[in-house]
Amino acid sequence: MNPDPQITFTVEIQIEGKRLRGTVRSIEDKTLWLVDSSGYEVGINLDQIEALNQIDARPIEDHTIEQERFIFPPNIHGTVLIINTGGTISSRISGTSGVSSQSFLARMFQSTETLQVRYHECDPLKFSEDLTFADWNALGNLIRDLIRAYQPDGVVILHGTDTLAIGATFLSFGFEQLPCPVVLTGAQRSSDRPSSDTFENLVGATIFAIESRYAGVFVAMHLNDMDDTIAIHHACRVLKTHASRRSTFRSIGIEPFALIRERSLEPQGTGILLRSEIDPSFAPIEERAGLLLARPTNSTAELELLLNIYQGLVIAGTGFGHVSAAYRNYLQQNLTVPIVLCSQCPEGFANLQVYQSGRELLRQPMICSGTDLLPHVAWIKLCYLLTRFRVEEVLTQFHLPLRQETAHTRWSDL
Repeated sequence: MNPDPQITFTVEIQIEGKRLRGTVRSIEDKTLWLVDSSGYEVGINLDQIEALNQIDARPIEDHTIEQERFIFPPNIHGTVLIINTGGTISSRISGTSGVSSQSFLARMFQSTETLQVRYHECDPLKFSEDLTFADWNALGNLIRDLIRAYQPDGVVILHGTDTLAIGATFLSFGFEQLPCPVVLTGAQRSSDRPSSDTFENLVGATIFAIESRYAGVFVAMHLNDMDDTIAIHHACRVLKTHASRRSTFRSIGIEPFALIRERSLEPQGTGILLRSEIDPSFAPIEERAGLLLARPTNSTAELELLLNIYQGLVIAGTGFGHVSAAYRNYLQQNLTVPIVLCSQCPEGFANLQVYQSGRELLRQPMICSGTDLLPHVAWIKLCYLLTRFRVEEVLTQFHLPLRQETAHTRWSDL
């Protein structure tokens, strides 16, 4: 079978006694790439196919899925700045390389009678697992400069979902002040898949960025597996909880800040900063702290290595923030860098006062509890503080809530 690039073939194949029906995307290197009814792409070795029947063949229509589905609602009034960093939201499926990042979104973002769209595309586009502190610092400076240049009502950042929560936290701590909302959004499924969440996430992010009363950094993603509601999350209280589900992002310990239901903004929570005409202020954050996932072990090699590299360390411990006896013995030596103990559990908080082992660690002046901070949030916060304060001041500053990063209002409860 030699598919015509202008023809869509629907086939049914038999492999290992099972039948599978789908649309042929390509045949490359003895692999048949088939898209099933749910939009998932499967690569099948041609030598393993026991039978293949062509069900249908029709010309490819001259419009794409994203062009057909993507329309900014007419009720959005204002100016939005969209910055594309890459990720699945700006990608398409390639039969040989899986989801690949491509520059094709620019032509989609056309201004309407009521909405002016300013679009900027980073070069190169990157999947979020490849982003570094240098990239996020460059992004923060770019956001600041473009807000000054265009004075938009809001900013939408297209970002890969794998590290979207980290990127949002980074920008939240990096910006000392913002005149408008900066909303990060992404997609779990690329725009050329029927089940893509690209467009509703983008529309929801745009509505909130323009209409919200509050400034600051937020995340906009699907609330559930339907397409009718987008949740708006605080940047420092959100976590990706599922590898592929569209409703993967959840606010941890608090309710979502706001909802976009049927493309309409519902009443919001309370933000720290109201919109204003202040000048955006961003200061770079240096990677001065490490992040270590604790596990049952007698080895302290990783711990020792990280303490020799960094000026501080966040340890995501088990349960209330526990670490092994080997770790405890090492940490009770004369430390010269701050150590923050968090919990690997997404809900609850690190409470080192419950068990004797934790109380012994707290006697060390350079160790503190990360309370209910998510490990990645504690890590970025510690990097932020080490960039701006002397080492001996960091732990005092760490206990101060700075970006609504804690779900608790009374630190004495912790």
